[in-house]
Amino acid sequence: EKYVQDAMLKHADEIADYMLNQNALLFVCGDAKGMGKDVNDALAAIVCLYAAKHPHIIRPLLESLPKSSLPVDDASQLSKAQALQVLMQWSAQKRYVRDLWA
Repeated sequence: EKYVQDAMLKHADEIADYMLNQNALLFVCGDAKGMGKDVNDALAAIVCLYAAKHPHIIRPLLESLPKSSLPVDDASQLSKAQALQVLMQWSAQKRYVRDLWA
């Protein structure tokens, strides 16, 4: 079986570059219980992996989050919780849109 989240991880660098450097839009449509959560987790992992390879983006990325977000104590790595905050910001900006059903 082929799953969209697996394809996303295969193309992680390309997706991260589009989202982080080119202000791309990402639309996800599907089942909320399985695919929606798995795609969200894959995208958070992609952001973390890209940040690990390109640590210079971490501090600006974290500083771009709303002030109520997680503290910027360590800008040498990006946690999954911080990556999820990035996804929430993209969602608020209508750059990451999820049309999920039960």
